[in-house]
Amino acid sequence: MSSDQIPLLGASGAPDADPDQDKLIVLPNVSWRQLESLDPLMAGTGARLTYLDGYLEIRTPAQNYEDLRSTLALLIETHLQETGRRFYARGGPRLGSQATRARKEPDESYDLDAPKEIPDLVLEVLPEDVGIDKLEFYHRIQIPEVWIWRQKRLTIYHLRATGYEPVEYSELVPEVDPKVLEWYVNLGDQHDGVTLLAQQVRNL
Repeated sequence: MSSDQIPLLGASGAPDADPDQDKLIVLPNVSWRQLESLDPLMAGTGARLTYLDGYLEIRTPAQNYEDLRSTLALLIETHLQETGRRFYARGGPRLGSQATRARKEPDESYDLDAPKEIPDLVLEVLPEDVGIDKLEFYHRIQIPEVWIWRQKRLTIYHLRATGYEPVEYSELVPEVDPKVLEWYVNLGDQHDGVTLLAQQVRNL
């Protein structure tokens, strides 16, 4: 094995692992060159990579990850559209660089009012508080707001001079009520949730 290769023991989890649980490993002492050599090997696997200061997190999301991510994105976009807020959905662009010693693809990201090089806000769907600190990564990239869905709750973090602070309402899109989004996500039916949210916003 060359010095640029990474041993991925256990990266995909055991064959009989619980499909409702994320599979996650964190590898230390990974160089940027090793990270780049891993990209073609992980393409198409569904694995999510987070790199920060030589640590590499490889996460294979549980089966319900895509449902949650898609539902949250649809609800956010529906709310913005119904309230007339101009926005640009960017999906998961690769953020970071060798210079920042950080790299990640957000679950979803948005530019507000006009297209920008760096998103105004990003959305992360996380199973629990494990692995690499996502807020530290986004702090380094200077993302103004990070919305994290964890354990059926949506928490919004706004960037301050000293780091991220949890806030009750978004300071970028205060018209979006996170508690309302939570209720419609936890309703359990994506179509009904999006339809009912649109109706509620129109009637405000």
